Amino acid sequence: MPQRKQQRPSDHRLRASRVFAKALELFEGDRDAASEWMQTPLPALGGERPIDIARTELGAWQVENLVGRIEHGVYS
Repeated sequence: MPQRKQQRPSDHRLRASRVFAKALELFEGDRDAASEWMQTPLPALGGERPIDIARTELGAWQVENLVGRIEHGVYS
């Protein structure tokens, strides 16, 4: 049976930092707005909060992808 890769705390911090940087770009440097967005359940993420989804690498990719779609007007 394959072993699951254990996440290091530094992986989580780097991922959270990367995702928050994308949210910060989306809100043109407004830290409060980016932080509020990260804490808000979003329909495009199945009603989950971006901060919760981004705990895994796949989830972080989903949040970053959503930011890109919003930036390009393809919010769904």
